[in-house]
Amino acid sequence: TVTEDYRIQPAQNQVYFEDFNSEEHEYSMEGAFIRDYIETSCAMTADTPVRDASIGGFALVTGEESTLDGTASASSPELSLDGNRDVDLSYSYWVAGDAALTVELVADGAAPVEIARHEAREGSLGATGWAYASHSVYAALGSSPKAVTLRFSAEGAGGEAGVDDIGLFALDGTECSEVPDEDDGDSGLIPGCDCRSANGPEASLWLGLLAML
Repeated sequence: TVTEDYRIQPAQNQVYFEDFNSEEHEYSMEGAFIRDYIETSCAMTADTPVRDASIGGFALVTGEESTLDGTASASSPELSLDGNRDVDLSYSYWVAGDAALTVELVADGAAPVEIARHEAREGSLGATGWAYASHSVYAALGSSPKAVTLRFSAEGAGGEAGVDDIGLFALDGTECSEVPDEDDGDSGLIPGCDCRSANGPEASLWLGLLAML
């Protein structure tokens, strides 16, 4: 019996998604990160996943035939979140040996904010060795940015790391409106962007239930 795990995000809009199955991805990479076909990269280390995190075969991994020694990074282009609320960042990752993977958000050109640090053997998706993580952008930054850049950094001496299926998903049935920067706080809104349900909480709940049918 073969068991596969699949993830669904009911009542969410896909704002951005990258699985690296196309050569046209826009990530900039430094150090040992490369886009590689996982099924043929088992020479990296005995702990290499048998395939990527989803159907397609490709992912970003550190090194080709040698273990990570130092640091490496992969950064997305600036991604627009304008008009979206309650955005979640999700991704699959893999860490083995003496290595760690750090995830950062750069919002509207500000300084990077670390939102997660993953070390080896923290979880898996089936037999592939990949783990899954999801983070609220608003909870991580304390605000609703208009744009973000995603940065994945690996460091270690004798390990490996990888990342795949990177997505940004927003709660469905919502809208954003501008709040003046000089707002005195009496409104309880966040200057820059206040996001609220366009259909009310009951409608959002029904949207979620219908999406699961």
